[in-house]
Amino acid sequence: MIAAVLLAAGRSSRYGGAGDTKLLLPWGPEGIPMAAAVAATLKAAGLGWIVAVLGHRADAVGAALAGRGVETVLNPDYADGLSSSIAAGVRAAPAGADGYLIALGDMPAVAAGTVSLVCRAFEAASPPAIVVPVHAGRRGHPVLFGRAYREELLGLSGDVGARRLFSRHAGRVVEVAVDDPGVLSDVDTEAQYRAAAGAD
Repeated sequence: MIAAVLLAAGRSSRYGGAGDTKLLLPWGPEGIPMAAAVAATLKAAGLGWIVAVLGHRADAVGAALAGRGVETVLNPDYADGLSSSIAAGVRAAPAGADGYLIALGDMPAVAAGTVSLVCRAFEAASPPAIVVPVHAGRRGHPVLFGRAYREELLGLSGDVGARRLFSRHAGRVVEVAVDDPGVLSDVDTEAQYRAAAGAD
């Protein structure tokens, strides 16, 4: 079983929405909150267990995810950076999980088919594997880590996420070529949101 960890705790500081969060911005033809759109993509990809890590505006983001088959966990240390949210999600995952798919709440343009490709590549790979989608020669998200990396994921610190594991375990990284620019498209600014939402 692959456990999906949806990171939805950030302060949206680069977006410029003081006191608010970009994760509640409307996305897609139905205009559902961005975090909910990412959760829907994970569900559509066939992931049966998803936990959303909450922090900034936890009540509002949690409400946006309510009724969508997503568990939630609060990261009280979300201001310490992305790594603390990864650790909170991995810690909350079922003990028998084979791997952890780390998905970002501000990357709603990733296609469900791409997530499925990443999961299938993980299942076909020799453990311990780290599977990452690649588009136009660039690595993107979401990234799937085998359970062998659990302790390292729990021990991460700072705001660089799990990036350091790529260099530490370079020989175990499996790249999956995808025709999906969404794996490179995160919404950090209002201009990026308008451009991505207009193209959605």
